[in-house]
Amino acid sequence: MEDKNTVLVFCLSPLMGIVIYSLCVFAFVDEYSDRFLISYVFTIVAFLAQMVAPLILYFDKEAKKEGFLGISLYIPGSFYLILQLSVGIGLMILPVPFRIAFTIEAVIFAGFIFIIIAIETGREHIKNQSSI
Repeated sequence: MEDKNTVLVFCLSPLMGIVIYSLCVFAFVDEYSDRFLISYVFTIVAFLAQMVAPLILYFDKEAKKEGFLGISLYIPGSFYLILQLSVGIGLMILPVPFRIAFTIEAVIFAGFIFIIIAIETGREHIKNQSSI
């Protein structure tokens, strides 16, 4: 029962973050350009990505105990959210062309996905090697 409540809290927290972020952004930004839209969408994706780690850890009980080289799945997600918030706000403020803004956002997102896949693959590989 405690695990379900913990997962619920970790999944509702990003949704609350989305609401707070949206209220702040729409209160302070006057110009809704294509740069604003791409930065806003990728930041919302970063908030939603915070739900990945609790769900993986909830459904894979061994992942909670092991981690990968001492790296929890929460660390890359938190780093991605902080980086995305910083870059997203910067791209909303600075006059950057849409293609450059999209490329920057896509590279950051791809890096996050790559790190999550690498952590999960490495953990599975170590688990398979240790069971031999």
